[in-house]
Amino acid sequence: MVRLYLIIFLLIAPLISKAQEDIPDDEKVINNLGQASHMQTRGQLRPRIYTILSAGISGNISQFDIVQSDVVRKGQTLVKIDCRIDEANREIARARMASAKAQVQVNEKLQQLDNISSLELQLSKSELDIAEVEVKRIEVVLDECVVAAPFSGTVITKHAQAYQYVNKGDPLLEIVDPDSLEVEMVVPSTWLKSTLIDTEFQMQLDETNQKISAKVDRFVGTVDPVSQTIRVVGTILNDVDKLMPGMSGEVIFLNRK
Repeated sequence: MVRLYLIIFLLIAPLISKAQEDIPDDEKVINNLGQASHMQTRGQLRPRIYTILSAGISGNISQFDIVQSDVVRKGQTLVKIDCRIDEANREIARARMASAKAQVQVNEKLQQLDNISSLELQLSKSELDIAEVEVKRIEVVLDECVVAAPFSGTVITKHAQAYQYVNKGDPLLEIVDPDSLEVEMVVPSTWLKSTLIDTEFQMQLDETNQKISAKVDRFVGTVDPVSQTIRVVGTILNDVDKLMPGMSGEVIFLNRK
């Protein structure tokens, strides 16, 4: 019996030794955990400054030469709407204002001669005020006939075309400022333990293989209780050419624990 036990022991001893070698000790586990000292997620570039320009007045578009991808400068005329009727109404209102002003001047002289009452003079002045306000109202409407670029940027979408009739409030085009790009990402809310404002990170773009250095600028909204995530927006630190909204890539927070 002793001999049998000895034979079994000699057979399984190498197996036990090999299994012990495959099990890492505590020190090895700790070292491996220490090497996983970065956090990784996906991010995309988005413009901080962008807008959708809409028609401020109903009418036919008389000029819309801008095309997608055009670079425009601040104050540049982008769209013109046919406002000839409103221009005619402005001339009528100006004529009425001139007539009301002349009436006030006559009534002031008559009032000095005591030929009209103070009430009649005041009524003529009120008519002049109404005429002046009407001219200002029409001029405000005419300002909406020309749509100008509110900032320098790139046209990314056209929602209308020249000679098309648009209603007030209809979208015309979208503009983005490519120089205002920032990094947006969604990260686990547990990262808030170590990811603070001004925390630096890197982003490797899929489209161009360029590397971006950035830092956390702000947290957007609140933590989503279902997915336990939060949106994070970062500011780009280095100058990188040919960046475009919508580019995406891997975001890595280095040396985070």
